[in-house]
Amino acid sequence: MPPYTNSRSHQQESNVPTSKAGSSALQEFEGAKAEFPDALANNELIYRVTNTLKKYGYGKTTLLATSLCCDEVNRALENDFEKHYGSHFNMGGLAGFAFGGVTSFTAMAHHIPDDGSCLIVYGPH
Repeated sequence: MPPYTNSRSHQQESNVPTSKAGSSALQEFEGAKAEFPDALANNELIYRVTNTLKKYGYGKTTLLATSLCCDEVNRALENDFEKHYGSHFNMGGLAGFAFGGVTSFTAMAHHIPDDGSCLIVYGPH
């Protein structure tokens, strides 16, 4: 992702999809931001995460593991993270908790590249 200077430029340069109702995702995000002033757009979150973790070696040898609520609203976040870390290992999620338990963590651990790392993204919708 290009080195943006602030959140506003992230939003302006992003490709904002339009929902069936005719309102853009940006408008929906602005509505959420009114209630949650510290909320971040996906591109801002990913920019902060990737820039923070790359100094610790996260990148090409990082397995992306997700445990997000299974609602389709979260697929955009997974897809956006995949652009930086490649395909993800889905651990399943209910309210942001990996519902596969020890089994899903064990399976996920077997997919971490040799000398690699794992980034676990979790959360409710």
